[in-house]
Amino acid sequence: MQSGYVFLSPERQALMAKYEAAERIAVGYAMDYPDGFVSGMHSHPRAQLVYGITGVMRIETEDALFVLPPTKALLLPAGEQHSIAMEGKVAMRELFMDQDIAQAAANEARVMAVSPLLRELIVAICDEPVD
Repeated sequence: MQSGYVFLSPERQALMAKYEAAERIAVGYAMDYPDGFVSGMHSHPRAQLVYGITGVMRIETEDALFVLPPTKALLLPAGEQHSIAMEGKVAMRELFMDQDIAQAAANEARVMAVSPLLRELIVAICDEPVD
C-alpha cells in the first residue's frame, strides 16, 4: 500500500502557511489525494480536524495509529507530529483552528464521529476562501 513518502514541497509549504496563519478562529482546507499517497511526519502550528469525505486515511502519530473511514474524523492538537496514508482516492477536508478551541475537546489526538450535520459544516467551512 505505501508507495513512498511525499514530503511537503516549498510550494505546498507556502500554501499551508496561509491556512496556518489565518486570523480566523477556524479555516478550512480541501485537497484530493490519490490512492497510495503518504505524507512524511510533520506537524502544524494550529490544531486540526482531519476528515475524509471519501476513501480511508491511516494517520500515525508518535503514540498511536488511527484508521479513519468517512464516518470519523481526527482532532489533532497543535504541534502533534503525524503522517497520513491514503487508501483509495481521498477527498480530505481539514479545519485548522485555534488551540484554545481544540483544547475544549481534547489535549491529545482524538477520534470523533462525523454526523451528517458535522460533515456539511466541515465542507461549508472548506468552501470559504482563506483570505
